[in-house]
Amino acid sequence: GQLGLVGDRQRAMPEVITTFPAGSHKVAMLACGGCHTLATTTSDELFAFGGNQYGQLGISNRRGSNAPQRVESLCGKTLTCI
Repeated sequence: GQLGLVGDRQRAMPEVITTFPAGSHKVAMLACGGCHTLATTTSDELFAFGGNQYGQLGISNRRGSNAPQRVESLCGKTLTCI
């Protein structure tokens, strides 16, 4: 979940997050929680993925996601830190 990859198995080596369409987003910052991850892009978009039982992804539901979900509530905002 929090790796942004298909499936929930652990990985020993870094992998490309293929759930971001190739070349469509350039990650500027990354922050990892115990069960979720946040990523900002160079175009000031925020994406969240992983566990969401407490609403930590900031999306409109409490379902976790293996794929990055755009946090719509922060669209158009300048992101300086996550």
